[in-house]
Amino acid sequence: MPSLMAKLKAVIYTMDDCPFCARAKEILKEMKIVYEERNVSTSMKHRTDLLKKTGDTKLPTILLNKEILVKPGEDKLRASVNYELHR
Repeated sequence: MPSLMAKLKAVIYTMDDCPFCARAKEILKEMKIVYEERNVSTSMKHRTDLLKKTGDTKLPTILLNKEILVKPGEDKLRASVNYELHR
């Protein structure tokens, strides 16, 4: 039986020196979620991709499977991860 974590595809758009981005990554790590980080500070491609996907460049933006979370608070992030893992 595949693990619940394998069910979740997580991508987080971040930038250097963003305390909210750092906290979101900490939460994902605490929840043992493997994620792909896309730093818009170091990649124009990531910035352009973020703008195409969301129409904005607010950070952190987290893609959980097909759900897009723009600047989620801690409670919203935890609830969304739990929802995606158990649906």
